[in-house]
Amino acid sequence: MVLALILLSAPFGQAWGVYHADDVSVDLFVEMEVRPVVVVAYVSGVDGVVESVALIETGPGVYGGNWELPRTENYRVQFGALFADGVEEVSADVSLADLGVPADVFVSDPTPAVTTPVAETGNGRPWGWVVLAVVAGLGSLVALRFARRRGVD
Repeated sequence: MVLALILLSAPFGQAWGVYHADDVSVDLFVEMEVRPVVVVAYVSGVDGVVESVALIETGPGVYGGNWELPRTENYRVQFGALFADGVEEVSADVSLADLGVPADVFVSDPTPAVTTPVAETGNGRPWGWVVLAVVAGLGSLVALRFARRRGVD
């Protein structure tokens, strides 16, 4: 059940999350105004560790993926998109609660935690899979170009 939608700045549209109590996971979704090559969600906790969740197109302009919560804390999420021209866009960070995950899911901690935005963690982003996806996409474009030269569509 979607409890909340949050509107992110362009080229991102609405974003939301769906919590699954049975396996303690969250489906993360974001709409894209322009079709990207790769979409990812960067998730960080109070410990500053950043995890990347690959998102796939689940509908026209909507990208989603499932992420298993290591702990029941209100993680921070940034959505990233890599476009064919090499430009990367990263959204502002939002919390899982902002995305609609029910607040009663999170373990309350009597000491307030200081959250660090994903962009400031210094952990870098694991670009290996992004490079692989871009190379695979370019390979598909080359194959399509050769197929069209031969008159095969």
